Amino acid sequence: MRQTADYTDTTRWAVVFKALSDPTRLKAALLISEDGASVQEVAGALDTTNQNASSHLRQLRAAGVAHCRRDGKQVYYRLLPQALPIIIQVQGFTVGVAN
Repeated sequence: MRQTADYTDTTRWAVVFKALSDPTRLKAALLISEDGASVQEVAGALDTTNQNASSHLRQLRAAGVAHCRRDGKQVYYRLLPQALPIIIQVQGFTVGVAN
């Protein structure tokens, strides 16, 4: 007998996947997935402005996949542990992805 999937949290899943569907936000999520990074570090790695990087990181936080902390004027972001399996799967998924 086939087990029925629990679809009660699909709205939550959609929020997470929507946040990660933007290529820049996905890159930002990958950058903060291991040790975290400051907004400035993410901006440098993405070759974008601090304001743009900050906006993408805030969207990841709003989706519930990242956490931020302030240290003076610096803001540091880190991927939440429960989001790591999604990022690991994304890193391994290359089938059918256009270059």
